[in-house]
Amino acid sequence: DGCPVKHGGPPADDGCPVKHGGPPADDGCPVKHDGPPRQNSEECPVKHDSKTTKYNVYSQPIDPTNNMPRLANELPSASQRSTLSTERVSSNIPKGGTQSETWTYPSPQMFYNALDRKGKLDDTKEEDIEVIVGLHNNMNEKTWAKVLEWEQTSDPGDHTPPKLSRFMGRPTDLAPKAALKHYLLGHPLPFDRHDWTILRHDGTERRYVIDYYHDDSRASEEEGSGRPALDDREAVRSILVDVRPAVDGVGELVERASMVVRNKITGGTEFKPLPLLPDKGLRGQMKESVKVWDKIQIDAAPLSEKDESFTFKRWGNSLSKTAMADDNKEVDMPTMTKEEAEDLASEIRRISAECVEAQKNLAQCNNDTECTQASAHLTLCLTGILCPIQHNAVVSSLEEKEGEDGEVHGARIEAAFGVATECVELKNDRAMVARMQFPDMFELEKP
Repeated sequence: DGCPVKHGGPPADDGCPVKHGGPPADDGCPVKHDGPPRQNSEECPVKHDSKTTKYNVYSQPIDPTNNMPRLANELPSASQRSTLSTERVSSNIPKGGTQSETWTYPSPQMFYNALDRKGKLDDTKEEDIEVIVGLHNNMNEKTWAKVLEWEQTSDPGDHTPPKLSRFMGRPTDLAPKAALKHYLLGHPLPFDRHDWTILRHDGTERRYVIDYYHDDSRASEEEGSGRPALDDREAVRSILVDVRPAVDGVGELVERASMVVRNKITGGTEFKPLPLLPDKGLRGQMKESVKVWDKIQIDAAPLSEKDESFTFKRWGNSLSKTAMADDNKEVDMPTMTKEEAEDLASEIRRISAECVEAQKNLAQCNNDTECTQASAHLTLCLTGILCPIQHNAVVSSLEEKEGEDGEVHGARIEAAFGVATECVELKNDRAMVARMQFPDMFELEKP
């Protein structure tokens, strides 16, 4: 059961985070955690020159013009089991600070990674991600159309249309209008909130508050309704969008009040507001909206405020290290099917047969170069069996040409190795559960 790979320890004397020397450990997991192989014994594979490169808090190279990562997060997640598209779609929303560019929507892979990072995957299936992304993009296009409607009513004239400068998701913040509608008028709670800041033709900015509501009674049963075209505003009628300028001053307050008056007097304007009072269909969503809102608050709470006596990891409810270490707390055993246990046992037998040479080379390496290369080869052997999608991402990253930006290329390699390593750790957790629940399947592992 011993692991031939060194897990931790301080960085080498040369400041490189990759462990280059010393014999393998006698216990632990069979994965080298410290990164990809370096090109020679004197060179660290992690680029350290930061004279021209800025980094965010996650140590990702960023573009200083917008503080966004220069490396798109399009690697597969550690818990992912199938390949997702990395193709991105251009929106119809003009991007502030540019002449003619529009915002680009995240790819299905980027969207999945974002949900995974925020702990919002829940029961989401990988095969459903493309549909979810299509709905997300359509919802944003509908939102921008509503912003333009308000702008055309409040700021008419033959001038350059506004552009979206920046945006922020605020799902845990209940706007005053949403609170009033809910607590005084019996309206369901929104399932999401965005704040969008636009750049007008005269250089001024304006912030819009957007609440999103779900009304299942409006859902369409027509074929293809779950895959709407990007700019089809009538496709997803079950999602209602409430758009209005934020009250950041007296002017916005007066404008919002006058919009209501104008709609009453003239019988309507270019902008069609969402009614304050819920109809019968919306009133039927009240209890469900409260459940969703409560879950949003729980998901967003700091880890210290949650009951962490037993934490489920992403891949199939694996046991957490905290739960396993605390013998005084009663926990429920994660679910494990016989079929999954059989697959895990088969994979472990393959490792014993196919990775024995890589383990031997690591155990017998004599210098930095040999040990680093042997460690990487063992990692690739393990991921090739346990985590084929993550393994392919590592191989693709290693085979990519650096081009002009070696730092971004190095960061991608490092990230790919990190994801692959985490995937093996998740599989290791599952194998531990499988051994406890189906010990007979793992008898063949013993000599």
